[in-house]
Order: sequence, then structure tokens, then C-alpha cells
Amino acid sequence: FFDPSFHRSFQCVHSHCFWLRGAASCFIAGTATKPHILFIVSDDLGYNDVSFHGSSQIPTPRLDALARSGVILSHYFVQPVCSPTRATFASGRHVIHTGVYDPMNGGSGDLSLNFSLWSNGFKKLGYSTHAIGKWHIGMSSWRFTPLERGFDSYYGYLGGGEDYWTHDDGGAIELFDGRTPVTNASCTDFPNGNANSCPVKYYSADLFTTRAIDIIQAVAEEDTPMFMYLAYQSVHSPDEAPQYLIDQFNNTISNSHRRTFAGMVAALDLSVGQVVDALTAAQMFDNTVIVFSTDNGGPADNFNSNMACNWPLRGMKRTLFEGGVRGVGFLRGPGVPVGQVSGDYVHAADWFHTLLRVGLYGPNVTVPASTSAAGVRGLLPATEPPFLPGDGMDVWDSIRGVAGAAIRSEVLHEAHPHGSTEGNGAALRVGDLKIVIKTGSSWSTGSGIGSNDGWFGGPESSDNVSGSYCLNPADTPKLSVKCGPPPADFKTAFPCELNHSAPCLFNVTADPCEHVDLSTTLPQELLTMLGKLAVYQAAAVPTSATKNPDGGSCPYITEMDGARVWMPCENNGSRPFPPAPKPSPPPSPAPPPPANAFQILHGGKCLSSDLSLAACASTATTRIWYTGKDGAVTDALMAERSCLKVFEASESYQGGCDTWQKLHLGVCRDDSNSFSLRQGELVSNLCPGKCVTAAQSGQGDVVLGACAGTGATDWSER
Repeated sequence: FFDPSFHRSFQCVHSHCFWLRGAASCFIAGTATKPHILFIVSDDLGYNDVSFHGSSQIPTPRLDALARSGVILSHYFVQPVCSPTRATFASGRHVIHTGVYDPMNGGSGDLSLNFSLWSNGFKKLGYSTHAIGKWHIGMSSWRFTPLERGFDSYYGYLGGGEDYWTHDDGGAIELFDGRTPVTNASCTDFPNGNANSCPVKYYSADLFTTRAIDIIQAVAEEDTPMFMYLAYQSVHSPDEAPQYLIDQFNNTISNSHRRTFAGMVAALDLSVGQVVDALTAAQMFDNTVIVFSTDNGGPADNFNSNMACNWPLRGMKRTLFEGGVRGVGFLRGPGVPVGQVSGDYVHAADWFHTLLRVGLYGPNVTVPASTSAAGVRGLLPATEPPFLPGDGMDVWDSIRGVAGAAIRSEVLHEAHPHGSTEGNGAALRVGDLKIVIKTGSSWSTGSGIGSNDGWFGGPESSDNVSGSYCLNPADTPKLSVKCGPPPADFKTAFPCELNHSAPCLFNVTADPCEHVDLSTTLPQELLTMLGKLAVYQAAAVPTSATKNPDGGSCPYITEMDGARVWMPCENNGSRPFPPAPKPSPPPSPAPPPPANAFQILHGGKCLSSDLSLAACASTATTRIWYTGKDGAVTDALMAERSCLKVFEASESYQGGCDTWQKLHLGVCRDDSNSFSLRQGELVSNLCPGKCVTAAQSGQGDVVLGACAGTGATDWSER
């Protein structure tokens, strides 16, 4: 699957080197008396997208073996979306103290420099520190990027998502080796028009794994303790994977979207296996603490153009139900029991304190909580803000099952000052009880049924169109979380659905899938939970704490080696490279046909020249057929990773969601302005609740109208 010889553009004599802080530097030889630390992150992996949680639909044998060689965390919690979790990993602080409630896309914000990161602590302990893959906690200027936040080397992308093959994000490449943009690792000549048939050496999982293996080999020769943060792009949208991995699910997964997703999970599993093999070959595996974590619950049922599976948990990414915050996680390594499942609560903020404690005291020493906290705090500057309630704690001895070890009793999912509509809302778990309040403006609504609060992918899915896309019925008894059938109509059954300022209360020990609201039957307990939540709400900082200090022009796009590339600004906000000229706007599309004539491929069928459905001659491409001015039927080739997108505001009619907006074919980078399938209709995420209906104006436009179920204009997915 991997080509380890690809993209090694560095060399040293008598030692291994990587691009460190913008220049080639070599590791300092030392004695590895401390355990190595490898922290692996999967992006957008759902709770039941791994087979060690009981589902056999997507086998993950390498992840399963690794998980079972240590402790599987059955009550492991992350934030409901990517940047907040990643900032929490790195700082050990809850989002209520960093203000990182939402994704830091482009230059929208940066994790404050007031906080040291775990990489700074590991440097003080004598570790070499390496970051690979997705960063997503700051890129407006270089001071917010890995090499200036404690890492010796960096290879990856700084933003939230990009193409797996071209590494393009919004019209420019975003892939860095240190501070140098990488322009020679993109596949742009798609075999048969299908990007997924590109050589696998261009695929991001291959690139990141190759770099990880190179570093492991270098560390083994230099005998230096290593901290590696390996954050895979997999399995975030766009849904892309090597075609041969997708094809291995042709006979077992009927949903084409889920089938591609399965190929992405398979690529992740292979990648992790390659890294483990490298550690074993280097005789480092037995002395390496490995943590595996997702960054949030999976985006299910076409949300974020993805098809993850959290079934039977409720909700998904960007919700505070269990499907959004209960993550896939495990820990293995020296001092860790083998073949165990821990039911203790662990939060993403705990890894900072736990892993630095292991580096400080070793994996086999029992350390009192107060000693551990003081030791970790001593690795940080004296001027550093103190850790506060809700922040992380050392859970090493708890996971190891040490008698009398400190155990986390509360998990704060999110909180904001009273009256705030920032972020996703508020949720807190104390013992068996969990309170949820849906006040956040970022709470997601983009699934196939217009709400992300249901139960998706199983036999009683809240979306009866996509149905049981991710569960083999025979697996139900094997699932690590088991629940009965969910409520038929969750939109009217819960007070937090009817009034987003009202709380819902669940006993998540007895009811892990959040089927039964207890807010009216346990009024005293509800008041107690509201009181505890109020303490956190009073301490929460606003999102303005992360505001980009370098202005809206940072980062920026420039040209390098004949390619358009993203570049953070210098630390004074300057842009040393001239901005790249904006590309010419795409030509306006040909006028659409009358109603019902403009269609996307039917599943397994193509539109022939007379607009009748016929068998597809090729499955490698997607074609859009439309009628031109002269009445002739024309076809436009569209790569599978493309989608219909709204033109820039300056090129669209003014008036928002109640007016027509021009469309063009563009690469899907995120869901801020794309259209995706909702029950047979294309729905604009830019205009929630609106669907694309038949063209009316005769000027190449479409109408954004109310969604009325599958209509005569059949826009359907391929």
C-alpha cells in the first residue's frame, strides 16, 4: 500500500535529519531511558466504524489487535468538532478556558499563545517532538504553527480539510514540510478521470505514514525518546480512497457513499499497521505508549458529505449527544494492562497531563494525583495561567486499575456564559446523569432528515431513506453499546428539541442512547445539574479569545514552483511573498432545461441523449446532462470529488436564501456553501431548509425553495 521511498527531500551525513524550524538539522544522540509516546488521531471516525466495537461491516484488524494489546476506553469523551478537541489535546485545557468552540478554518482564529502545548513539555523532558498530518489550531501566522509551538519537525496541512490526492484547499495546495510548501506530492492527472485511481503514493495516509516511518527509523538509530503526534486526514470528507480499497466492499456494502467511506477506514487501518510494523522492526514497540483517538463523533447520514456510523448512539458530529462526544479511544504500551476494557471516564483534556506524567515519572510508577499535577505544572512557565475545574487530569493509574487512583467523576462537554448562543450549547455529565441544552448556533442540522439529533445507520434509523447503511443485523448482539429501538419521533418527544433553551436530562448509564428524557420526572436532580453547569458557565470565555490577531488577510495564497499555495503570514503580519492573482471566474453554465430535465446520475443508471435512464458505460465518472440554448442535450464531465457550489457572493443575486443563486461545478472543500443530497433533493447548507427545485428563470439559475420531499425534479446521488 505504501511507497516509503517517496518524497524524501532531505539528507544528512552520519545521522538522520528532517526539516526543523525551516532548516535541515540533526537529532542529538542520547539514551532512550523514557518511553516513546505515539499519539494517533483519526478525523471524524464514528463510534461503530471500528470492528473492535462489535460491527463487522468494516473490518479493522490492525486497529483491533492494537486495541486488544492494551486498554479499550469505553467511556472516552472528545469535543463535538475537530479544532476544539485538538486544542484540548495539546493544551490540557477545556474549551471553556481556551475559547476554541468551533473549527479554526483559514485565519478565523488561533489557539492562544498564552498556553504552552504538550510538545513544549516533552521538549523539557528531552524528547524529540514531531507533528504529522492535520494541525487545525492556528495558521494565520507562523507563530501559531507546529515549529513555533514546541515541535522539532512538521509534515502535513494546517487547516481543516483538503483533497486527499491533490492536497488542494479552496484553489491552493496546503501541504508543508516544515515551513516549505510541498508542490510535488499532488496527483492531478487522474487515470480514467477517477482520482481514486491515482498512485497511492500521493494519498495523504501514505504520505503521513511514510514520514512517520522515516522518523521512527531515525529515532531508533539515535536512541532518542520520541513524542510523535500523528493526525491522519482519514476519514474526513471529501470521501476519497484508493479504488482497490473501495472495491473490496463491492459485495458487502450496497450504499455507494458508505462503500467509499469504508475504503477510507481500510486505508487508515493499513496505515496504523505500517507504523506498528516500523516500531517493531526498530525494536521500539515494547517501549512505546500508543494512544488512538478520534477527534469527534462521526458525521453520519450525509452530514459534512460523509457517512460515518455512531449507531446506536444518538446524534453525531457537532451535537452534544453521545454520538457527537463519545469517541473511539484506546491506550497500550509499557505499564498498561493487556486485553482490558476500562469504564472510567476519560476526557480529551486528560492526555496532556497523563502522557507528560508518563514522560516525567515513567509508566510503571504509581504517583499521587497531587504529585503528578505539581510535576506537570513544573514543566510550564511560572507565568502560565493555572489549570481550572474542567481541565484535564492524570488518569494513568486509573486506566491501569491501580487501587485508590484518582478517578474522574464529571465530564464537562461544553458550556458558555448564560444567554450565549456561541458554539454548540451546553452539556455536563456527573455520575450517571447528563444534562443537554441546545443553545449553540453551531449545533448541526445537515443530515439526511434535516436534524442531526436522531439515531442513524441502524435498522430503526431516524432516516428511513438511508436506512440501515452501516450495520449488519447479525452484529447487533455484538455491539459494545446496546439499546432498544429509539423513539419514532424525537423532534417532539424531548423538551430540548421543542425549546432549545430547555434542558434534557438523561441517565446515560441505564440509557446510553439517550432515548428517555428525565427532566420532568427528576426535578430535584435537574436543579442540581443546572447548578453544577452554572459554575462552568460563569467561568467560560467567549470565542473572541481565539480571534485572529493578524487580520483577515492572513493566511494568504501565493505562487510557488508554478503552483498556488497557502502561506501563513510572518509573525508581524507581513506577507513576504506576493499574493497569487485570483483565477479567472468559471464561465457561466449553459441555461438549464425546463423542469425535470436537469438531473444528476441515478444510482447505477446514466441519462442517455434522450434523457431516458440507461445503464452506465463507465462507473469512473459522473456526468451532468443539461439542455443547451439550441435544445441539444449536452453533458459536462464532473469528477466524483466535485459538487454543485454557490458562486461567490459578488457573482450571485443578492437577497439571501429567498432568491435564485447561480451554481457552478467546483471541488467540495467543506460544507459551508455546498449542496448535498437530502431525501432525493439537493439541499443548500448555505441556506438551511432550502432545496434546489426546477429552474424557472431561463437565465442559467435555479430556485432555492422549500423542501417538500422527493419531487418531480429528481436530483439523486451517484
